[in-house]
Amino acid sequence: MDRSKKTFFHDFRGIFYPNAYRTRIGRKVGIVGLIVLLQIPRILLADGTVDTLVSVMARMHSTQPVKIHYRETRRLELLAKPWQGSGFFYARPPAVMIKEQWYPQREIMALNGSQMLYYDPFNDVRHAAQLDTESALSVHVLAFQALLNGDLSRLKDSYRIAFQNQTGHWLITLLPRQDAELTGINKISIKGPSGQPADRMEIDLLDGDRTVYELQAAEKTRLLDQKIDHLLAELQGNV
Repeated sequence: MDRSKKTFFHDFRGIFYPNAYRTRIGRKVGIVGLIVLLQIPRILLADGTVDTLVSVMARMHSTQPVKIHYRETRRLELLAKPWQGSGFFYARPPAVMIKEQWYPQREIMALNGSQMLYYDPFNDVRHAAQLDTESALSVHVLAFQALLNGDLSRLKDSYRIAFQNQTGHWLITLLPRQDAELTGINKISIKGPSGQPADRMEIDLLDGDRTVYELQAAEKTRLLDQKIDHLLAELQGNV
C-alpha cells in the first residue's frame, strides 16, 4: 500500500473527530472512557453557573460552521520521537468534518455525510471511500457527529461516559461500548477549562499508540461556509 493510502486510512482512525481525531479505516478506529454516572459530578463556577456533562455538551453544539486550530502530537511505539503536526479542523453541522493539515506539509481529509475524502496536494493524490455502516469506524464517526451536534443520548449509544470536575477544568472520558479488540481504542479523554469548551483531546489506542490534540478556537468569520465548500471541492478535484 502506498504512503498516501496509509495516511488516508490512518487519519480515519482517531481523527476529528472533529479530531477529530487519528483514524485509519479498519481495526484501529477512534475519536474523542469510563462508566455513566448515576449523578453527574458538578462544581459551582465563579459566575454561579454549574458545569455538568449536559452543559459541556451544549457548549460543543453549534448550528453554525466552526473552525478550530489544532496542534497534534503522535506517540507511536515504532517511532523513537513523537510525530508533530498542526492545522485546522472545520465542522459544518450536521455531517461535514474536515481536517486541513498545514505542518509538516499540507494534507486535507474529510467526512462528508458517509463519504470519506483525502487529498495530498504535494503529490497530487486523492482517495475516496464510502463509510461502511456496519463497521466499527461508523460507530465512532456517528459519535463524533453526536459531539458536533451536542447529542448526548446518541453519544451514550457508542460510549460509556464519565464526567469529572478537577481543579480549574472538566474532564470527559469515553470508553467504547464495542469490544476494544474491534475498535482498537482504549479510551478517549476530552478536557477543557471550567465554563469553557474543550482545549485538549487524547486518544489512547490498544496497541500503546497515543495521539494528543491541543485545541484553540479560531477566528469567527462569515466566510467559513465558502471556505468549507472550497475545501470539499479541492478534495474532489473540482478546483
